[in-house]
This record gives sequence, structure tokens and C-alpha cells, in this order.
Amino acid sequence: RQQPPVLPAWTPHALAWLCMRDPETLTTDDTAILDIVQTAHPEGAVLYRQIQAFRQLVRTRPPDGLNGWMADIDAHGCPELQRFVQGLRRDEDAVQAGLREKWSNGQTEGHIHRLKLLKRSMYDSVGELRAGCEYLRERRFVRLSQDTWCQMINNPNDIACRGGAEMLEMRFLQSNVAR
Repeated sequence: RQQPPVLPAWTPHALAWLCMRDPETLTTDDTAILDIVQTAHPEGAVLYRQIQAFRQLVRTRPPDGLNGWMADIDAHGCPELQRFVQGLRRDEDAVQAGLREKWSNGQTEGHIHRLKLLKRSMYDSVGELRAGCEYLRERRFVRLSQDTWCQMINNPNDIACRGGAEMLEMRFLQSNVAR
């Protein structure tokens, strides 16, 4: 009886990322690792094919591609991918719109995420403001010129920074942005 090949020490996380990469950008070592996984574990070949099909689906956005891919996962997918499909189905309208529409609010969501992280980092563990405009300068959030001034507004949770020709207001209100 032939022993399956021995896999090098790869974490599941690293193997998952390797499966999601574009096959054309894989190195020969990466391709060899994928071949070993698919040879040693036949379900690994099916999983790789399904992951690559989803990757292609997101890139090319065919009109009914998502429904076909989800049906394939329901019939032949591993439990983890089936749970992923269940999550997609819970918000299927949004997922379909994301694949159908050319625009995305990802950039906006990224800025909101960055602002929330900045706001959280400005407070200590008891909710006291520990940083002001100097902290914003240090974080390179705001490039302040010499004629720029910063002041604390009456509410210490509300910071405003204003500058010469440009005015940039940042308000971090406890009621609007969760810490």
C-alpha cells in the first residue's frame, strides 16, 4: 500500500489563502503544494475547484453564476462551504446586488472603519479622552499647516480641526460612533 506524500508544515490559514490565489500567479513551489494536497486528499481537489469557481464568479460576475455555484456547493460541498453558502443566502439580495452592480460602497466603509479605529484609540479604558490634535498629527490623519489651529469644543468628546483655505471637521461623538 502506497503512503500519501508528506505535506510540509503549512497552517490551514496559509493553505486557504493559497487556494484563493490566482493560479497564474502561483510559484512552482505553491503549485507543488496544491498538487500534494489534492493528491493526498481527494476532497481537497473538489474544494480547490469550488473555491476557484467562486473566485472566478466574483471576478467575472455572470448573471446567474451565483445560483449555480451555490447549488454545486449544496450538492457536493464540504460543510464549511455549505455554511458559507447559508450565510450568503441570509443576505442574498445584497450579495446579488454586489455581483450585479458596478459600484461599491467599500471605500466608504473603509473610511468609516478607519475613523472608528482612530476614535477608539483616542480614549483610554475608562472613557476619558487621552489624545487631541497632536495625536491626529502623529497618526498623519490630518496634515496641519502652520496656520492651522485646533481647539477643543465644549464637549470633550467632540473634536474639531480647522485650517487655512481648507476646513476639515471631525466630530467623534460618543452617541454616533461606538467605541
